[in-house]
Amino acid sequence: HRFSSKNLVNKENDVFSVDLEKLGFNKLLGSGKISNKYKIKVSYASKKAIKKITGSGGEVILIKKSKE
Repeated sequence: HRFSSKNLVNKENDVFSVDLEKLGFNKLLGSGKISNKYKIKVSYASKKAIKKITGSGGEVILIKKSKE
């Protein structure tokens, strides 16, 4: 996997940890299918995306952006 070789995605037990900000994404949308457990850090996630991630046993961590 190209992301795991660059330490952008880490696997802890059976959970993949992803910081979408480091990958250049600021939002997570709910299209697509979830086949693994994910712990995702992101600025914005749709309700549908959060439901899918948590429904598969994962977690969504919303990052607060400071206003400059």
